[in-house]
Amino acid sequence: MFTLEGKTPLNPKGDEEVITYTVEAGKIDPQSESHPSTIIASLCYPYETKLAASVCIDPDPNNVRPIRKSCTVQDLSYSSGQGAPVAITKVEIQVLPTASEAVKPQFLISIENKGKGEVMKFSAADAACRRTGGALTYREFNAVEMHATLSGQDLECSLRNEAVADESNPKPDAQEFARLSSGKGVVRCSYPDDAPAIGKAAESYTAPFTITLSYGYTQSLTTDYAIKKR
Repeated sequence: MFTLEGKTPLNPKGDEEVITYTVEAGKIDPQSESHPSTIIASLCYPYETKLAASVCIDPDPNNVRPIRKSCTVQDLSYSSGQGAPVAITKVEIQVLPTASEAVKPQFLISIENKGKGEVMKFSAADAACRRTGGALTYREFNAVEMHATLSGQDLECSLRNEAVADESNPKPDAQEFARLSSGKGVVRCSYPDDAPAIGKAAESYTAPFTITLSYGYTQSLTTDYAIKKR
């Protein structure tokens, strides 16, 4: 077990550490001077992908009012991701009218596994390599936790509640995840109805928008080498 800092704006390459192991080779054929072999290293770790951006909220998306606007609604695109294994690749922005004199911002968030490993639940990362508690089931994989905010207000995201009730815990806390299919997923996050209303008559404005993805990740690396006689 070791700790490395991930990629950040101040440390774009992330941390690096060299770990040395001393191993003992088994016996090889007496007539062989060398024997090819392979080392496999499996890595399992919890990780978070974070996105912080500014988005334009326009209560008059159809330009009904002939006024000059301070910003224009534009989708966000990140083809190369955020430097993390699971990337936020696109955010589509919509501002929908409601029955009241308010509008409801909505975000369609696309995520993708950009790495060479497998995605799992954040809580399963430690057990994946330790093999504790038995083998992981398929339900532990391709599951990502998501939290999104607009101007500090938590958004309501269309996640899947996978909490399992039993006799000892008939009403378990929600365990909500975004599911990946073929390494990709799309989640819809909406401004909640009980949040401070955004009036239809308000002017367009720029607001801070954040997304946090929490997940576990596992990847296996291999290298070939030769065992030689002394």
